[in-house]
Amino acid sequence: MIGNAKESGFFDPKEKVSRHAKKLELERIETKKEEGEIIEPLEEIEDIALDDEPEIYKIEVDAKHVGNLPKLKEILTKAKGPGVKVEIHVGGKRIKVPFEVAIDKKVEKEIARLVE
Repeated sequence: MIGNAKESGFFDPKEKVSRHAKKLELERIETKKEEGEIIEPLEEIEDIALDDEPEIYKIEVDAKHVGNLPKLKEILTKAKGPGVKVEIHVGGKRIKVPFEVAIDKKVEKEIARLVE
């Protein structure tokens, strides 16, 4: 690939390339301040994006309860339906359940019984 680039003239081993992005946005803000333009704060823009995140129900499983994972899978499969996304945290690993689960009080009690 490098050989082809050298032959076509696109590759120069002596060329210095900076891989760092220039801070153009910061320069634009400074010039706007000098020109007297009003700059809106970024906090207002960030608040809008927070509402788009889906709700995730997290289940923490200790190492001593790993044997209960098949039972937990069975409970979640029975409660399959429109609801929330579920993640199971075992040790340092995260398992995403590939379907949404309708979590109610009964399901919460069954899950708590297995993992506590």
